[in-house]
Amino acid sequence: MAVAAMMAAAAAAACDGSDPTDVPAPSVATVEVTPATAALAVGDTIRLTARALTADGQVLGGFPVSWVSERTALASVSSPGVTVLVTATGAGTATIAATVQGRTGRATLTIADTAGSEPPPPTPGPVATVVIDADSLTLEEGEVAQLSATARDAQGNVVTGRFVAWTSGDAGVAPVAALGAVTGVRAGGTTITARVDGVEASIPVRVTADYPYELVFVGWEGFEPYQPRIYGLDLGDTTRAHVRMGPDAPVGDPAPSPDGTRIAYARDLGNGVHGLYVSNMDGTGTVELHVSADTRCGDLDWSPDGARLAFTCPIGDADLDIWVVNADGGGLVNLTDGYPGHQEGPSWSPRRPDGSYRIAYAQYVDGEPQIWTMKDDGTDAKRVSTGMDWQPAWSPDGATIAFVRAGAAIFGDIWLVDADGGNERGLVGGHLAGPQWSPAWSPDGRLVAFASTHETYGSGETLVSQIYTVWADGSRLARRTTGALDKHLPAWRGR
Repeated sequence: MAVAAMMAAAAAAACDGSDPTDVPAPSVATVEVTPATAALAVGDTIRLTARALTADGQVLGGFPVSWVSERTALASVSSPGVTVLVTATGAGTATIAATVQGRTGRATLTIADTAGSEPPPPTPGPVATVVIDADSLTLEEGEVAQLSATARDAQGNVVTGRFVAWTSGDAGVAPVAALGAVTGVRAGGTTITARVDGVEASIPVRVTADYPYELVFVGWEGFEPYQPRIYGLDLGDTTRAHVRMGPDAPVGDPAPSPDGTRIAYARDLGNGVHGLYVSNMDGTGTVELHVSADTRCGDLDWSPDGARLAFTCPIGDADLDIWVVNADGGGLVNLTDGYPGHQEGPSWSPRRPDGSYRIAYAQYVDGEPQIWTMKDDGTDAKRVSTGMDWQPAWSPDGATIAFVRAGAAIFGDIWLVDADGGNERGLVGGHLAGPQWSPAWSPDGRLVAFASTHETYGSGETLVSQIYTVWADGSRLARRTTGALDKHLPAWRGR
């Protein structure tokens, strides 16, 4: 009801003898200040107007208005009334309040230092939402993507200067660094979460892999009876179970041929007889390389041309020696006859510029092994490492040899040395508790696979070995296998 209508009703009531005080006086429900927001520079002035409103939105007049600058250092008021003149005196955000009958309305002034400059942003409130700058992420193994997160208050203002905590749902698939860099480590899926002041946002991450080779290893469950088998694993398809390779019999020491069509292995024939064989990948077409009464025969490795295999065996005496045999089982030759101590774990170099090959191996003298290399006819032996080192593996480019090192406070770590000696350095370092062993280079030299009991080491549970890979520069460590199957002796098969 308008004010005039109310007064007329009161007069009518007086004429008919009723009490005009029975009509309620209008009351102020809200106060509206216009303009509600404005941008000024220091020294500017602006006129603000206050309106008192009833609950149903009717304008009330005749009531005094009290004006206050809530930041007097930034804005001052003068000539108060229904309107007021405000002068900007400092840079920042100032609020001017108008009060009528206990009800208050406000105008927000954003004041810049000088005329024409951008006013400072309003002071943000508490974090209400967090937004990551990607809805999802797909990475190739080894690829790195940088994410960022923006926090905003309930009015949509950006909240700055707050710590962003990044976490990964599965760091084995895609770890995230403190500043939001995500690395694809192993094929699979996970989520990346950004948290600011307890408010968080997450996005899905998918890591893919397409390698022209697969991982091969020996696995068994328990030791009673000891029944090892050879398995293959596609690094890019995490949904596939381990695929059995070679003969359906207890076999070990897998060595896929360079062309990926055959596999060499060791097999316990029973009654103290141990044999070395080559078969097609399905176990057919078996060729006998050597049969011995000594179960230490093994450590098979193909020459890069697929014509010969080197292996370890103590044929004829108690010392282990390095032998070479043709892939058809003929041409058996002892390369280290007369060398001191034991020699084991041969690994062929790639073809050298002069067409020759060298073989790396571990030589034990007085119980301590070092890495040596020799020509493929057994001559020109040279030591290339200086610690307690064994299980050498020659890189595909011929420049580096990976090996296992032990010693004081070292239970077995993967190390590298230049093929001519020198520049010894750790590859895995302190990233994994427990020993690591059996390094094997991928055909392109990108990855080094190895076995480790890291997951169960020191747990008091039965030790279970899993297969890991690491990039040749020591980054992107990834566990490739899971489950109760004990896994050892990784190798690679090209596809």
